[in-house]
Amino acid sequence: MRKKRGRSTRFAMSDKMFRSLVFGGRYNIFPHLHSMFSPSSNRKANQKVELARVFAETLDEVASLRLLADGLAAANESYRYGLGERDRHLASLRFVSSAMGTHKKILDIGCGDGLMALLFQRIGLEVCTLDMADPPPVGNYGAILKKLLAFRGVEFKRCHLGKDSLPFPAQTFDIIHMAAVIEHLPQSHKKVLDNIRRILKDNGILIMDTPNLTHFANRIAFLLGKPVLAPIEQFYNIKNYHGHFREFTLEEVRAILHYSGFRICSLNMVGASILPVLKYENFTLRNKLRYAIVSSCSKAVSTIFPQLKDCIWVAAVKAG
Repeated sequence: MRKKRGRSTRFAMSDKMFRSLVFGGRYNIFPHLHSMFSPSSNRKANQKVELARVFAETLDEVASLRLLADGLAAANESYRYGLGERDRHLASLRFVSSAMGTHKKILDIGCGDGLMALLFQRIGLEVCTLDMADPPPVGNYGAILKKLLAFRGVEFKRCHLGKDSLPFPAQTFDIIHMAAVIEHLPQSHKKVLDNIRRILKDNGILIMDTPNLTHFANRIAFLLGKPVLAPIEQFYNIKNYHGHFREFTLEEVRAILHYSGFRICSLNMVGASILPVLKYENFTLRNKLRYAIVSSCSKAVSTIFPQLKDCIWVAAVKAG
């Protein structure tokens, strides 16, 4: 007698398989389902989802304001840059969120389009930010951003790191955040790091990220005899060059922090997303394909060898 095959015997999906399908991948796409089916999920996973949501909303806000102020091209630039640097920004947000019990006042050095200052304000920190120009040098959006920061309770100050001392008294901040700034300094970094140490409270934290000089794509470029910094024509012809003067290896980052009296408490190698770059209008199809191949290889290799990722992210405590 032929056995009747019911629905349950036709395909029995295990609980483990179900979870891997619904919750698989790097990011949790279904946070509500996750909380419904996994009540024992830890708080850390839920925090990641919430911070990713806050990041997406704030990036949309910044891009929308740039669209109104400077047009579609500028809005696309802000959106793509923010999306491309999502991993390192989220690393900073997660670290700060975990430290909020004892650290509450933060300085964001290098305001740019204001994304990180607005993010820190949204998660409940007292925020101050600074940039080399007043208003920040981001087109017509700069004046709007300054008003928005003031409306949100974020203090803005002008300071040129290469020339000025940080305009704050000693031991003012619990955390100082400096993303993609140190590589733009043309002189020794000692003065800036000593200044940062001065205005940090005892046991205060410096969060810093900078491009990894020895990441996979740079190594390939060196092998092919290609430059890894800005083209020499750009460096030679621009009167006030603000690009990368010096990029660092992991050991060099460790060294300059040690020399300046900081003790590393957390360090990650972070990879940038290739998707925003592939949408740039000024990239030819050939260059897009070339970049996609190199970046895909970089992501695959750096999964096995993290030291080949694009960015060095570090949090360091002010040593006594």
